[in-house]
Amino acid sequence: MRSTREDCRLSIAIPAKNERATIVRALRAFTEQRNRDGSPVHPRTFEVLILANDCNDDTEGVALAYAAQHCGYAFHVVSGNLPPNAAHVGTARRIALDLAFERQRSIRGAAGIIATTDADSAVDPYWVASTLAEITCADAVAGYVEVAESERQGMQVPLRVLYDRECAYRRAIGDVEARFDPHPFDPPRRHDAFVGASFAVRVGAYAAAGGLPPLRKLEDLAFERALRRIDARVRHSYDVRVATSGRANARVEGGFGSFIDDLRTRGSRHESFPVESGTRRVLRAKARALLRRSWADPTHTEALSAAAEAYGLTVGVIRMLMEPSAPFGQTLDRIDAHGVAFEALPDEPVEIALATLRAAAREPVLGRMVRKLSVSS
Repeated sequence: MRSTREDCRLSIAIPAKNERATIVRALRAFTEQRNRDGSPVHPRTFEVLILANDCNDDTEGVALAYAAQHCGYAFHVVSGNLPPNAAHVGTARRIALDLAFERQRSIRGAAGIIATTDADSAVDPYWVASTLAEITCADAVAGYVEVAESERQGMQVPLRVLYDRECAYRRAIGDVEARFDPHPFDPPRRHDAFVGASFAVRVGAYAAAGGLPPLRKLEDLAFERALRRIDARVRHSYDVRVATSGRANARVEGGFGSFIDDLRTRGSRHESFPVESGTRRVLRAKARALLRRSWADPTHTEALSAAAEAYGLTVGVIRMLMEPSAPFGQTLDRIDAHGVAFEALPDEPVEIALATLRAAAREPVLGRMVRKLSVSS
């Protein structure tokens, strides 16, 4: 692997298994990167590390050929064979990110930036520039990932309707979060997703969070939780965009392909699909904001009482679970584990949840949070 040049600001990890048909599209997207003024991004601003793991096709050969044809770009192809108990995307992405981590740490130390996407996806032409811009005031950036428009248009109508409702639900959650639990590093509009197809993180935050958990599935969500536990500043940006495959043949159990396959089945039956209650999401955002306020200022008894009521706990229990010397994210985890008030709100059809979230996002936010905040509100 060639030594990294000093002007490399971003190392991008791509795990690839049997992606011969899509890897060229994924790599081509990086040769088309533009700055926000439309000028080409200098090829040495970033590097791409492709981990061809346990492939039964010619993914590695195709990637190597593309790299050779575009030698002005820093494409590095690494092969790997994982043991059977670790042959899954979580371990593959962890290995690829760890490679990127070591390279960036050697160049820029804790301020270095690593990122990841998928081999069946294509980053937007402004993905590199937008990632670098958004992470200026953050520790991590979660991009917005959606099915490529050509594939979305090719979906059967019932599937496309359900998929669009899922996207609208996620956007509405971001609007509610921004309204009731705002952060200066994650301003509106923001979404609520954190997926392996597009996230970036500073080297220091990656190390502090313990790296990517090498899980068989949902490793990206587990990593987001790890970032939250250390109070990392996570930006959820619509400017950092990725078009992904809408294929239903799931490569990962419980992953995006499985979700699309479930929507296809439900659409053929003219069914909806369940999501977390909209009321529950709204109340969680409000309760978290109250808890954050009382954690930052223990003398704010009104916020503390309202937070305790929201979580269905006593003020004494809330105080016992709070550790002002620890990150707020750890306090939130402990209180979430003990709180029972939200459990009374079961999942509901996406249409109902979406209507609730949209209505809540239009609510006025008063200067002081109302004292009464409970499931009955």
